[in-house]
This record gives sequence, structure tokens and C-alpha cells, in this order.
Amino acid sequence: MIDSTAVFAHIDDYFLNPERLKRIELFSFYARNVEGWFKGELLYLFHSLEKSDNVGPWGSEVRITADAKQRTDFRATLADGPLYLELKALFQGIRAGQPVDLGIYFPRSADGVGITGDVIKLLRATDGNKVLLLFVHPRPPREKWLAMRESYFRRMAPIALVEDSDVSRNPESLYICKLNVKGGF
Repeated sequence: MIDSTAVFAHIDDYFLNPERLKRIELFSFYARNVEGWFKGELLYLFHSLEKSDNVGPWGSEVRITADAKQRTDFRATLADGPLYLELKALFQGIRAGQPVDLGIYFPRSADGVGITGDVIKLLRATDGNKVLLLFVHPRPPREKWLAMRESYFRRMAPIALVEDSDVSRNPESLYICKLNVKGGF
């Protein structure tokens, strides 16, 4: 069984494949936010990893805790403990002639289209690694990403978010951001 670092390497390899990147470029060209496609592809990837004994039991739309109503997009059993994974696809560019800025996804409030509700949901998991996986397409400029991210991290304190990825290491069509959710209220 592999650990979470290896799972994320598999995720990167899977989505940064040239054929999949062509699809993502098409999604961006047509200004489509296709979160369901990313989730469907992750279903396939986790199924493949389980069949090859790289991950233990896993599930999609699994309760955060036994008595919770909220569900996490994915939970997987790994060598370094359970992984709770929430996924968001973040399109940025021009839609219907209007710019779509990444800032709309990073509000302080848990209401709306942003990631804050998923961050708070992950805090409810009592053990394991809690990661918000962001598929940002096309990849934002490094300086813009870092400024927006730092502003959001400050607003979310005392919740600690740790980015375990580097925006400048992904191709122009896609940034796969891994945000570890730690700490809390």
C-alpha cells in the first residue's frame, strides 16, 4: 500500500497526461467548469489503484464521520492513514464576455461557489490527511496565485492551510493544487 505522497504523484501523472490535458484545454476554451469530469476520472484512478493493491478500501461520497450528514468526495485507506479528499474545479478566464477571477472561489464565508465550505467540512474529519484538491484551469500566473492564496490563508486563520504543490511546476493548461487542511477553531 502506498502513502498520500505517492497517491498525489499518481494523480499528477494521470491528469497531466497529454491526452487528458487536451480535454482540459478544450474545457477552458469553451469556458466550462467540469468538476464532474474530474470526479469521474478520479473514480477510475482510485479503482485502478485499489486493483493493483496500491490503496486499501476507498469510497466516493463517504460520510466524514459515522454520525455526520456531510460527505467527503473521496476517502481512501493509505499506508499513512486515511485520506479525506474534497475536489474543486476552478475555471478562470473569460465566460460570456466577462472575466472570471479566481477570487470568487476564495471567500471567507462558506456560502456560495467557493472552497471555504469544503475546508470547513474537512476539519470535521477526526483523523488522517485532509486535502482539498483544486484543479485550476488554465494555470494562473505564479505571482497572482501566490498573492491570492496568501490573502485567503490569512483570512482563514486559525485554520491552517498548507499548499503541497507548486503552481510554476504545472503546464499552462492546468494547475493541480493540493491544500492540506490543518488546525481549526
